[in-house]
Parts: sequence; structure tokens; C-alpha cells
Amino acid sequence: MENSSSGSVNYRCFEDLEIEGVKIKKGTDILYNIHGLHHNKNQWIDPEKFIPERFDPTSKYFKTPSGNPRSPASFIPFSIGP
Repeated sequence: MENSSSGSVNYRCFEDLEIEGVKIKKGTDILYNIHGLHHNKNQWIDPEKFIPERFDPTSKYFKTPSGNPRSPASFIPFSIGP
């Protein structure tokens, strides 16, 4: 894994796998666009605004704009690490 100043994280596949029907070969690098995840309009209400209540389970901002729970991967400040 390598961090990039562009707001992305690079992962290398260590085995062949399939993600949502897309086959990915061992050794392929996958680039996660963290900025894009953190500003996804399908996951966040007013994604360009600073709203700390997004992380308060009692707030309306805790869910997606459609009222559903957010994806666990919609916010990865530590690249899905601990």
C-alpha cells in the first residue's frame, strides 16, 4: 500500500479476485479515491460542508440522503485500518 498526496490510496491484489462482477488479476494495483468516497453525494448529505453531526447516530446527517445507513467504506480516514 502506498499513500499519495492526491488523496488516494493504492492497494495491490495478492490473489485473483472479483469485485461486483469485475475480475481482477493477482498483482493488479487498485487505486481508491478517498476524496471521492468522502464527498459522495449518494452517501453524504451536503458532502462539501463541515458537519460534525455526521458521526452522531441521533443526527439526521448520520444516514444517506435517502435515509439509509451509510456504507462502512464511505469514510476511510485510516484507509480501512484500525
